[in-house]
Amino acid sequence: MNILHITDLHIDEPEGEKEALRAAFFPEYFESLIQKIRDDQINVDFIFVTGDIVNYAKVENYSHAFDVLNYLAEKLCVTIDNVFVINGNHDVIRSTGSLAEFNTFAKRFNESNNLLNKGNRFELYKVAENDAVLCLDSIGSSFNNGYSSPLGEITKDNIVKTVRDHKLNNLFVLSHHPAASYDTQNQAPFDEGDISWNEKHMWPDGGSLYKRLSSKATVNGMTFWFSGDVHRDEYSIIEGIRVLSVGSSLNVTTETTSAIQPQVHIVSVNNIDTYHQYKYNFLGHNKTGLEGEWDSKQVDALLVGKKHQIHPKQNKKITNAESNKTDTISALSIIRINLINEKLQEDIHNEIIKKNLYEFGRFDTSAKLTSLSWVSTQGLLGNYSLFSKVIKAFKGKIDELIPQEIKREHCLLVGVDLWGAILSSRLGAATNIRNCCIAVRSQRDSYDNVERINETLKNIVKGKKIIFVISDVISTGSSISTTYEKLKGAENSNWYNLAVLCDPSQDRSSCFENYTRTYYLCGSVKMPIVEKNKLPDLDMLGANISFLK
Repeated sequence: MNILHITDLHIDEPEGEKEALRAAFFPEYFESLIQKIRDDQINVDFIFVTGDIVNYAKVENYSHAFDVLNYLAEKLCVTIDNVFVINGNHDVIRSTGSLAEFNTFAKRFNESNNLLNKGNRFELYKVAENDAVLCLDSIGSSFNNGYSSPLGEITKDNIVKTVRDHKLNNLFVLSHHPAASYDTQNQAPFDEGDISWNEKHMWPDGGSLYKRLSSKATVNGMTFWFSGDVHRDEYSIIEGIRVLSVGSSLNVTTETTSAIQPQVHIVSVNNIDTYHQYKYNFLGHNKTGLEGEWDSKQVDALLVGKKHQIHPKQNKKITNAESNKTDTISALSIIRINLINEKLQEDIHNEIIKKNLYEFGRFDTSAKLTSLSWVSTQGLLGNYSLFSKVIKAFKGKIDELIPQEIKREHCLLVGVDLWGAILSSRLGAATNIRNCCIAVRSQRDSYDNVERINETLKNIVKGKKIIFVISDVISTGSSISTTYEKLKGAENSNWYNLAVLCDPSQDRSSCFENYTRTYYLCGSVKMPIVEKNKLPDLDMLGANISFLK
């Protein structure tokens, strides 16, 4: 499930000439955004809009707001009943607190047939068999100043009990004011010079509710909270069980003085560790006519607090790779391991099935652990078209991970064993980064002494700031942990691992502990790992393949 999160449209003069969402300009404004999403091969399932649809309660602009959102939904092939909106402080008439016009507008989206329950300041909608969207009014009695207001314990109890009674897996919460912040609230008050910033923009009572809604007693899986209002960008994972998406304004005017560009998020329920950030870059110096283009990048989540275990369905791919396995996934694995590209994952998964490349048996690759599966990398990457996609995906991730201030000469690609060496060689040419190969399984006759880890290579590593370890398959993880232990150099260097296949549901988190992150291209192929002392002895059940002496 992929969610496009947009917020703060602030539609002011649809027939004017100053704003990006004006009637004559918004299709052009969205053109490169829509194309970038298509280029990223993301199928958007839902659009969440977190308030301030119109500016200064100009309720006559809701008809144009509908045209804008309906256009975006149609272009992204999102059905209108999969668009959910909540009110912001600009949608409330300040003198009376009336939301009548907004409610009429919202009914054109929020699907009433899927309404599970409603009450004081909330509505709960079913969006999947065991998932729901909770729409909250964060303003309430503070309509006269637009601040957030308390819900009160009775209302919070009612909301929590309603959610709990429906036995939900995932819960998606929409509010205008952020219920929490772990980045924005530390910067904005100083940047904006406003000592009352938190009072104006944060929702303390929402934060209390957020924590209760993410309890395993209330929701089985994850609780996602989407907010706006602050016109800033934040994406955080809290304690491994809560996801927070705070969006920047979708609209902009020629008179806007803020240096923060319009931004939107795409949040993937199947891979919470990163999000796609789309930012609008203006052409020219003075934003004349507001011409520009959207760019795209994948950004790592900000990780906050102690990591808890989460429900396994958060790492489940909703394709033919469905699994009924109910083991918990270690929180460390969730935080350190990231999928690069969902579409490429599907292509790799299907190629394995098509060519019958998956083998089940006993494959000894470490002293303590045994993998019960094997995938022929040669059979997989022998498909040149797929191999090219793998190189392109790895190159994109490498380019993204290298900060502008670090030169390529301070980076190194290390290919592990045969296919790691092949991949790193191609990537070296594609990225202009020095590459080398090492034989971790050096006891095999196919490797020469010069390919084994040696002092010359160790000295090269010591001079590098970023090391990318390239591997084909992570099974028990012994190869990548051995690579680090034998090559580790300067303590201030960052280590990343790029792998074609890695099953993130397996409990082998210790092999990743020295890597900043591991990025993989396919994690939907189950590759079970078992402790050797739990298997029959080798004289009773021999190994299909063994890399041990």
